[in-house]
Amino acid sequence: MWGATMNRNNQIRIAWGKWQQLKFLKSPNKRELRAVYYVLTHFANICRAKEIHSILIRSDNQVAVQNINRRKAAPTLAPTLRQIYRLSDQMNLSIEAVYPKGEQNYMADRFSILEKAGDYQLKEEIIKMAFLKLKVNFTLDAFASHHIFDQNQMWDEVDQQIAF
Repeated sequence: MWGATMNRNNQIRIAWGKWQQLKFLKSPNKRELRAVYYVLTHFANICRAKEIHSILIRSDNQVAVQNINRRKAAPTLAPTLRQIYRLSDQMNLSIEAVYPKGEQNYMADRFSILEKAGDYQLKEEIIKMAFLKLKVNFTLDAFASHHIFDQNQMWDEVDQQIAF
């Protein structure tokens, strides 16, 4: 998951989304540059409407900051960097990136934690083995919302679909 905030005159807008091609974004540097591209795409209409011609990007990835400011990147990162600058040229937008330190890094850290929040889960087989060994009969009765469905179905309010 990627995310960003846009702060203009103390009005904060949030953009976020799921990675479209996660299998190609294995390194944090690739993900960070791709996130910058997604954010620029997301906020393009606002930048045009408000006649914004300069953006300061605060990134918690020092490699991405250096690549954006130098307009150069390693061969694996260069295609995304070219996309970023192609888009910024089309929008008549100048870009500068900084690495926020300490307290200024708060929002970037929050989004990083959000990305990692769903990365881990317990394997069902291991849980079953542990319950058998401990001789525990475990049942769970939980509802995600006021919608009730048959058997093992649950309404996912975020994705607006039935989960099995």
